[in-house]
Amino acid sequence: MASNIEGTTIEADHDGSFDINEAQETSMYSSGDNDSGSGFGDAELASQGSNETLINPDSDDDDVAGQDNFSALIQATRAAIIETPLGDPELPVYFSGLAYLLSDQFVDADLEAASIFQRAAADSTLPDDPDLPALRENLGVAYGQRYRRLGHLEDLDAALSYFKAALAITPVSCDDHARLLGKIAITYVDRFQLLGTLEDLETALRYDVSAVDALPQGHHALPRLYLDLGNVYRERYRCLGELGDLEHALHFKKAALDSISYDDPLLLACKQSIAVSYTDRYKRLGEMPDLEAALLYDKAVLNGTPLGHPALPGRLRGLAVSHTDRYNRLNDFHDLEAALRYARAAVEASQPKNSDLPMLQQSLASAYSQRYRALGEVNDLNLAIKCDQAAVEGTPLGHPELPGRQQNLAESYTDRHHRLGNLNDLQAAHQLKILAVEGTPSQHLDLPGKLQSLAISYKNLFNALGNIHDLEAAVKYAISAVEITPHGHPELSSRQQSLGMLYMDQFLRLGELSALESSLQYNLLALEGTPIGHSKLAERHQALGYTSIRRFERLGHLTDLEASVKHSQAAVDATSNPFSQAW
Repeated sequence: MASNIEGTTIEADHDGSFDINEAQETSMYSSGDNDSGSGFGDAELASQGSNETLINPDSDDDDVAGQDNFSALIQATRAAIIETPLGDPELPVYFSGLAYLLSDQFVDADLEAASIFQRAAADSTLPDDPDLPALRENLGVAYGQRYRRLGHLEDLDAALSYFKAALAITPVSCDDHARLLGKIAITYVDRFQLLGTLEDLETALRYDVSAVDALPQGHHALPRLYLDLGNVYRERYRCLGELGDLEHALHFKKAALDSISYDDPLLLACKQSIAVSYTDRYKRLGEMPDLEAALLYDKAVLNGTPLGHPALPGRLRGLAVSHTDRYNRLNDFHDLEAALRYARAAVEASQPKNSDLPMLQQSLASAYSQRYRALGEVNDLNLAIKCDQAAVEGTPLGHPELPGRQQNLAESYTDRHHRLGNLNDLQAAHQLKILAVEGTPSQHLDLPGKLQSLAISYKNLFNALGNIHDLEAAVKYAISAVEITPHGHPELSSRQQSLGMLYMDQFLRLGELSALESSLQYNLLALEGTPIGHSKLAERHQALGYTSIRRFERLGHLTDLEASVKHSQAAVDATSNPFSQAW
């Protein structure tokens, strides 16, 4: 059976068929033998009446429910599926219940089985059954969980289609309508994070705004929707750098906090998200009160999180990030030690099957790298590489975070090459950066930065081996990075300056006047895009002064000599500017 959803046919299996009998047989072999972590995800059961005890993991019945009897609960639900005849109205409920239980296992085979059973639940339900919207929603949740584990686009698109299918048969006046709008928005955000397509983010914003507008003031679901809307604005700020989006993000997150009670389970997640936005604003404006506010919220969140809570690792990581930021600002070594302590605790508090573990390992690697730069101890650098390697190895192929983690590991190898001069480290870094570029979609907003990093890697190879082809490749990738960086992007001037320096290297090696002219052109563009007070202003004046004196030596034009003197003096003046460190 195939479901037609808003004009898009979703095939249940590769041959276009879905066999309920096969789903019943599959229920015999799904595992259910793994210990469950706390919490059961987002899936919602369509359980009613006498069947609630059998399939609801939140039931108080000591015979089947609870952590110790989780496997028994799965086995009981599995048996009910086998014994229930086709056409029985209870069969969809059992299918959905088993999918709900398996979705908490975080084992690939169980996630696959969960999606099979959710499809069976939806496809064995009559079109006019009032439970059909919930079953389609659950099917979207199952695919969403599998996407978050494996990072496959087809799972994400399937989740989106089933959420839309549920929305299409849900009355506008129903509260479920607003919730589905919110879930569709979250799925579009996931799609944006995978593909980097700004259109998906704009679509997410529209759905979130519609969800908020669909509910009256004071509605119990508004805090979650406010928080989601704030997070979408934050994503757009990270892409476009518009300060207005940053302020909107903070506004809606605070609105969420103001509208929930002190005992609401959303409270701590809301405070943690507010801390993130204060950190964003601190990094943008450099105002110390924002950094202190981020630390205050992070500490409050951690103090309210009990040991063993599934959110504890992420909240420890958040506090580590805030201490790192304060260390970078005040250079107080106690903050660096605190950052390392919290980052290490985050990894130790995480379960081995936790899909967030690679992210936590990456943060710990960053903390070790920070301490290496502070103290220069190679052991910290080795530990950073070890943690970065673990993060890469724990990330499935095709996962949207894999290129970024490969990039981080490459940077750690590069640091060790600079310290020890081992060519193997440089070559390992280079191969990882190539993989990071190849794994990043062509429209992804992170691609320019990765291209820039690959250009630097080729320059490092040129410095080590002297192969002119590496320098030419460095110029090629630096050009690509500049060309696809949006106008007004905060990193554009930095990339233009880097390209100008590479052209200067090419001129010094080959003596080509065209390379010198290109160096002058991009150094000038970099300077023009640098505001007064920026920490790189002196450096960019100096680069332009150096390029001008080189052209004077080549062509003998007095105007180039005058330009060199002018920019060299401006570099000195900018260095003495007390506001130049604000950026």
